[in-house]
Amino acid sequence: MRELTGIPAATVKVIALGMAVFHLYTAGFGSFVALIQRSFHLMFAMTLVFLLFPAGKRSRKDGVSLLDVLLSLAAAWAFSYVFLHYDAINERIPGISEITTVELIAGGTAILLTLEGARRALGTAMAVIPALFLSYALFGDLLSGSFSHPSITVAECIEYMYLGYDGLFGIPSGISATYLVLFIIFGCIMEKTGAGQVIMDLACAVAGRSRGGPAKIAVISSALFGSISGAAVANVYSTGVFTIPLMKRLGYRAEFAGAVEAVSSTGGQIMPPVMGAAAFLMAEWLAIPYSSICVAALLPALLYYLAVIAMVHLEAARTGMTGLEEHEIPKMGDIVKRLYLLLPLAVLTVMLFVGYSVSRSVLFSIILALGLGMLSPSTRLSPRQILDTLALGCQRSCMLAMATASAGLIIGVVTETGVGLTLTSNIVVYFKDTLPLALVFIMVASLIMGMGVPTVVAYLLVATLTAPILTKLGVSPLQAHMFVFYFAVISMITPPVAMASWAGAEIAGADFNRTGLQAVKLGIVAFIIPFMFVYDDALLLQGTFFHTLSVVVFAIIGIFALAFGLEGWMMGPISPVFRVLLALAGILLIDPSWQTDLIGVVTLLCVFLYQKFGRRTADRKA
Repeated sequence: MRELTGIPAATVKVIALGMAVFHLYTAGFGSFVALIQRSFHLMFAMTLVFLLFPAGKRSRKDGVSLLDVLLSLAAAWAFSYVFLHYDAINERIPGISEITTVELIAGGTAILLTLEGARRALGTAMAVIPALFLSYALFGDLLSGSFSHPSITVAECIEYMYLGYDGLFGIPSGISATYLVLFIIFGCIMEKTGAGQVIMDLACAVAGRSRGGPAKIAVISSALFGSISGAAVANVYSTGVFTIPLMKRLGYRAEFAGAVEAVSSTGGQIMPPVMGAAAFLMAEWLAIPYSSICVAALLPALLYYLAVIAMVHLEAARTGMTGLEEHEIPKMGDIVKRLYLLLPLAVLTVMLFVGYSVSRSVLFSIILALGLGMLSPSTRLSPRQILDTLALGCQRSCMLAMATASAGLIIGVVTETGVGLTLTSNIVVYFKDTLPLALVFIMVASLIMGMGVPTVVAYLLVATLTAPILTKLGVSPLQAHMFVFYFAVISMITPPVAMASWAGAEIAGADFNRTGLQAVKLGIVAFIIPFMFVYDDALLLQGTFFHTLSVVVFAIIGIFALAFGLEGWMMGPISPVFRVLLALAGILLIDPSWQTDLIGVVTLLCVFLYQKFGRRTADRKA
């Protein structure tokens, strides 16, 4: 993102403030009809993108070129055309009404600028992927076999993507235009009023004294902070600049320190109450309250973080690490005095679960955060600082707007060509009697499609193409979407791309590949749990109380067994054979069936007894 000064900076700020006013107004007084709300939102976002993000590495970083200005103006015209001519567009009959020359030009401009804006803000992959899908829409009729589709002209493609609700202005842009911007603004205000520092200090006070304290600080703070930010890479850079140097100073290997932060920050997207943009899309897709998504995600998220903390602790025990020095740990009394700054997050959670609309809940939490910040001179924001924070939130939201608009193009192609139904039908026929193989196939596909793209786009891709496969095979919609959601999230730590692992490695000065492999090891539970809740939805809190309790208890035991095996340490070093046995026992215990639980418990108990008594006997003989 450019660091602008002078007139360009003032222009960007005015546009961003206009965007903030629009979204705060619609949050308080109700959104406009969908097409107007979404086109207004994308007009602001697209206009800002070409002013904020350079065209390439050689472009100016401290100013804008004439081309940037022209592209920004073209984006403003192309997207404002939709809400300015809403009545005429709304009266059209898709596929029957003729598209005018102006609509054709405006629509083509909007699509091309979306691809370029996504390339600038998110990277080349986010332009190439939707471009490939659009190419399939235009030339897929030339293919042979089941993936061929009837011919689609350029005009028909533009009409579908631009003048309706299935392309640029589909559900993904709707989520971004109604409340994702508000969440980003809320996160910026919480950061500026000191709530982020309270989270960091609280984590430091709780875990700083324990063995390997800095790594546990990273886990706790990233879980809490990530639940607000909902973006893995942003979370790595927010908390990692503090936690990674601390971990390295204490003795953790650079790749381990980078991996801990990457895994912890990525988990913020699955940690209620806020999670990430993809969770809101899931709620909209499944037509269920967002609170239901939070409830279903709670246990898997807690088990995920428990596994990370267990392995961090065992790594520290194995290498003989200690905690922080006493003078480095914030006083709990000082932290308690500032805990009120976290009240907006608690209020937001309660309002979401009580049933208030997401937009209204976030708006109230924003107002509350600003009000609470006024109580202390150190956290009080001046009118100018408030305006700057609102503008900053809207500038940061541009990347998410690009992601959702690009995803809308992909989904538009899938629905217009019918390729999603074709893919589902073919795979269901192939895997109709082998759900485990179908799950493995979809896991791999989800990880591949999630490479190098934001989680929200990865989720939309895999949910559109693969979630229907699972529902056809008898998996409930919630289980199916949670399954693909998990793998869309953990693609952020899975090599060869692994954006969160890359960010952690960069801060730690570590080798990326080693950091990525270490991150996979630390986050291994996230690869196992989705399979478990497909076969038993108790982990999604959908079962009876006692059954859920037993599943959770054995899963916790399994996590520790798995951690013992992966780290090679229990009460002391563990031989390779026992490490394999413990890892297998852990996987069996996480599996909810009683047969696997029994085998896992017996295996764990045998290894524990040998560690406790067998090693002692061997030492005496020696």
